[in-house]
Amino acid sequence: MQIRGAGYRSLGLLLLVVLGGVLILTACGDSATVIPAVTAVPTTTVALAPTTAPAPTGGLSPVGAKTLVSGSFVGRTKEDTNGFVGLVTNGKKLLFYVCDGTTDKVQIAQWFRGDLNADTQSFSLKSASGSVLEGKLSSESAAGVLKLDNGRELNFSAPAATGEAGVFRAEGTENSEKTIEGWIVLNDGTTRGAKLLGTKLVVVDPKARPALPFKPADLG
Repeated sequence: MQIRGAGYRSLGLLLLVVLGGVLILTACGDSATVIPAVTAVPTTTVALAPTTAPAPTGGLSPVGAKTLVSGSFVGRTKEDTNGFVGLVTNGKKLLFYVCDGTTDKVQIAQWFRGDLNADTQSFSLKSASGSVLEGKLSSESAAGVLKLDNGRELNFSAPAATGEAGVFRAEGTENSEKTIEGWIVLNDGTTRGAKLLGTKLVVVDPKARPALPFKPADLG
């Protein structure tokens, strides 16, 4: 009888151990964290627009813009090779001088000043004495015709000035009269010049010209 009671007690202890293990597993199961499945996020490729360098802001003219001729031109009249012409322009205004004066004599010395037609690069001007000047410009030369007040017509061609060539001008007064002195120096160094004293033409020394020629910027 005593042996039978001890067996029951052993069986009861075994059941308690098994039951405790089940409770522990249940508790662990309740506290377990469920990790959700990771869903892949689709990636999108964004195409970036190509970068464009800023347009230059220097002296280059935009496409379609008018090209303004600026500079000095010197040459001879065709009918009288002693007659020199000189032209200075800033692309909008121009100064023109025709002269045949040497150290011995002078017959022609006239100034023309006015506007240049920017659309056609042409000009049509009149001098104080009534002579008419008509011509056209390119970046390499100027050409046209002079209709002098004495009835003569002189055609001319003048390439762009190089080196020390150009038109030289000096204004002043002499004996209370206004004076305008002018010189034209060709690309080969040959010079013509004269002084306008009131309405009288006077010969001048070719070497007495100003140090610097008349420039496009001087036209204002």
